[in-house]
Amino acid sequence: SVCPGPRYRFLMPLQGCSPQGCSPQGCRLQGSRLQGCSPQGSRLQGCSPQGCRLQGCRLQGCRLQGCRLHGCRLQACRLQGCRLHGCRLQGSRLQGCSPQGSRLQGCSPQGCRLHACRLHACRLHACRLQACRLHGCRLQGCRLQGTRLQGCSPQGCSLQGTRLQGCSPQGCRLQGCRLQGCRLQGCSLFNPLRMSKAKRN
Repeated sequence: SVCPGPRYRFLMPLQGCSPQGCSPQGCRLQGSRLQGCSPQGSRLQGCSPQGCRLQGCRLQGCRLQGCRLHGCRLQACRLQGCRLHGCRLQGSRLQGCSPQGSRLQGCSPQGCRLHACRLHACRLHACRLQACRLHGCRLQGCRLQGTRLQGCSPQGCSLQGTRLQGCSPQGCRLQGCRLQGCRLQGCSLFNPLRMSKAKRN
């Protein structure tokens, strides 16, 4: 469960693993398959999983600091109470994931695709979302403070009770989104923002 070196790789798929309280630092996971894993209270610092596939994993109370997720695929994963500080998600795909009560600070997901994800009471502080695609996602009670949305295209998303404070959406396209009880404080909605068929009721 603990990586012996900075260039450690998992050659075999890991199924049904439950590493609890692990602290792998500086690990590199390339092309691994994690199915049904439940790392609880783990601390992942400086990890760089590339091209990994996580299916049905449960991440509870995990702390990810300075991690780099390139081309990862997360399917039906549950992230509860996780903290992501300064992580980089580039070209990752999240399908049917449900991060609940997670905190994302200073993260920079670029070119990510979120399909039918459910975000409940998540906090995004000073995050940078560039060219992300959100399809059918549900953001309920989320707090986006100082986030930068550049070229994002949320389609069919439902933002209920979300707080958008100091956000700067540039070149975003909102298609078929539902804005119910949202709070827009200090947001900078410029001409590049395109709203087509947005529903406020």
